[in-house]
Formats: sequence, structure tokens, C-alpha cells
Amino acid sequence: MKKVLISILFAVSALVSSAQGIKYNGEFGLQGSSVINKDLRGSYATLETCHGVQFGGNVFLGAGAGVAYATVTEDVVLPVFVQGRFYFSDQSKVRPFVTGRIGALIDPKDNLNPGFFFSPKVGVRISKFAVSLGYTCLNGTETLYVYGGVSTLKEIKNNFRANMITLGVSYILF
Repeated sequence: MKKVLISILFAVSALVSSAQGIKYNGEFGLQGSSVINKDLRGSYATLETCHGVQFGGNVFLGAGAGVAYATVTEDVVLPVFVQGRFYFSDQSKVRPFVTGRIGALIDPKDNLNPGFFFSPKVGVRISKFAVSLGYTCLNGTETLYVYGGVSTLKEIKNNFRANMITLGVSYILF
């Protein structure tokens, strides 16, 4: 484990030292996700922001947060995530990219603890705007409370996995 951490540290430091023009960058976006499981239904509309560091013209690493509305359950959840993005070109106004996010959803009402999500996407940046299409996998636990008799409250935990198709648009600051 120690060797793995040291290797990661050296790789990140080599990337940082070799990158030309390290600078701040950020984005604001709107994302829609639709569940494609046979046994689940629903969709999410998410308003989000992500801020981080642009290494040269091709690599972005950042952290973000947002507010997501679940249409079926009418729950509001708060996604928090880390994001990496790689642009295939840094010389044109039209720049294709791949991006990925890993994060968690926080439920302020605490009746749904969705757990963690992973979301790889492909997209294109045109000037300061980006459009992306991807897949999101959400693994979590839903906690339900039911009455089990005369004034006894019973807790039921239901594990689930939601597979979603995601479409997003973003405005990129720099």
C-alpha cells in the first residue's frame, strides 16, 4: 500500500512539473439522467458546479457539488464528486474530450442513502460550452420505516443499483 501511494505521488508530481501553464478553471452545468433498469424508474435533473486545476491545455482535475431533483420520489439530493477530464486537442475551438466522476449523494432528509456513483462520459467543448453524453452507475441503500404492529416502527433497508444514461451541458469559465 505504501508503494502504491508513493507511486501515485510521483506520478502526480511528474504531471504537475511537466505541465505547461497550470491554471484555475471551473464550470457550471445542467445535467439530466434517466434510469434504464428494468425494475427501477425515474430521472434526475441536476444543477452543478466543478472547480479545479487545468494542466496545460489537455488535463483538468477538480471537485464539485450540485443539487439534484429526483422526479419520481420528489427528493432533493446533493451530489459531491471529484472529476477528471482529458481533451484530445488544445488548439481548436472544437475540442472532443473524455471525462469521469466519482462521488456520493447526500440526502438532507436522510431517508435515502444512495451511496456512491461513478460516471464516465464523452463530449465536445465548443468555445466555452460543453455537451456530454455518458453512463452513471449509482449504488446505494434506501431506508424505509413501516409500522410493524401496535405503535412499533420497523426499519427496512433496501440495497439498489441504478444504471442511468446522462446528458449534460456546461459553461466553462476559461
